[in-house]
Amino acid sequence: MGLNRRLRFEHLEGNLKGWCSIRVNKQYRLIFQWVDGVALNTYLDPHKY
Repeated sequence: MGLNRRLRFEHLEGNLKGWCSIRVNKQYRLIFQWVDGVALNTYLDPHKY
């Protein structure tokens, strides 16, 4: 569980339901679909606060 908190892993909601994200740093997050233990459709998103 500690690893998830450090990476800020989260299941997304709304328009991105079914997608997950991991925070790369304050500016970017990696967004992907997790299917059968494999990250698919991965892209880097400039995260705006």
